[in-house]
Amino acid sequence: MGIRFQHNVIYPSRADLTKSFADIFQRLRAVNGLGPAPLKIDSVQPVSGSQEQCVEAIGQVNPDGNGMREMKMLLSKTSPDQYGNYFFIASQYQLPLGATEQQHAIATAIMARYKADMQLVQARATAQAAPMIAQMQRTYQAHQAALRSMQQQAIDNIHQIGANATARYNANQQMIERQHESWRQGEDDISRNNQGFHNYLLDQTVIQDNNMYGNGTIGHGTVWNSTADALVKAYPNRYEIVSTPNFWKGWDY
Repeated sequence: MGIRFQHNVIYPSRADLTKSFADIFQRLRAVNGLGPAPLKIDSVQPVSGSQEQCVEAIGQVNPDGNGMREMKMLLSKTSPDQYGNYFFIASQYQLPLGATEQQHAIATAIMARYKADMQLVQARATAQAAPMIAQMQRTYQAHQAALRSMQQQAIDNIHQIGANATARYNANQQMIERQHESWRQGEDDISRNNQGFHNYLLDQTVIQDNNMYGNGTIGHGTVWNSTADALVKAYPNRYEIVSTPNFWKGWDY
């Protein structure tokens, strides 16, 4: 998942990593005993906020002759020391083509957890100039800061994927509930209209009593048409005919 190249590369120290990434990538492979690899770069972007030069490259690579794979690499370069020496530090992951956003986010999070063996670095300090080691440590810190930034971005992407999935689920549930409510309303309308037609066949009418118990309580009742007509004519302020849309569910139908 993470690779730290430690062999000598002869390359101009002022090279722009953004423009020279592909060439540096192949040279790093060469000094590690690997042949040239087919490489397709989609983007190479500088990593902001770093004291050293760091870039993030995204694209595809065929590392072993078995086909192209999706690749993301973080490449950092120290400033030259007094002897003109400097270091490259690189971390990368590779995934099958067509990998999902979640796979990319997880791979980035794993890559961001890469830690160099600093005890080994210290053990080799006796064989190297102190300024070179100090410069390498500064670049390593900048590299780690860039990796932490990538890790946070990966975590945010994972959270966003979950939030998007939840939003889609909630929207789907709301749509289903609206469909159910529409169906229930349709069934209710059918039942109400069926009862109205049933009353018509039986010469019955639903009337409303606006003072059922003498205390202003409103009630409904189904009576013969002749009875309904007589009550409404005799007590127009108390009784009224109820049309089908105003039937009470559970009472009139």
